[in-house]
Amino acid sequence: MKSTEVVLLACGSFNPITNMHLRLFELARDYFHETGKYKVIKGIISPVGDAYKKKGLISANHRVTMAKLATKNSDWVEVDDWESSQSEWLETLKVLRWIVCESTAGGSGDRLFSRPYFSLYSPTSLKYLKYICFAGTIIKSFYLLSPLIVCRMLYL
Repeated sequence: MKSTEVVLLACGSFNPITNMHLRLFELARDYFHETGKYKVIKGIISPVGDAYKKKGLISANHRVTMAKLATKNSDWVEVDDWESSQSEWLETLKVLRWIVCESTAGGSGDRLFSRPYFSLYSPTSLKYLKYICFAGTIIKSFYLLSPLIVCRMLYL
């Protein structure tokens, strides 16, 4: 049986990024590989922008720089700064759409997501993206969605 190649995504403040953030990627990758159904080919960290206005949030530029330093020796986890560069706060669903739809539909051409691991140029490629998150993220970001949509997005 051929494994489905997937990409892991984590959005958040990463204020600052910690070893446990990185460990979450390792645990998720191990889980998906152990199922025998999936092969994780990439992990993406997407820090929120300054417009999130979380108390004590350091600048997005510094958080992105720290995350890039934390992942510089990784051969599979990397940082994307699109979300952090936006002038307004974005719900996680919008970031997911950017990754799956906007970027695969052409995007800027040199972005992270123009690389071949998103080979289907339609929203159906969502099945190749697995969102990993922390406790409050689902409640804060997906509360307007029906449970069916959330379950589909988080389907393993």
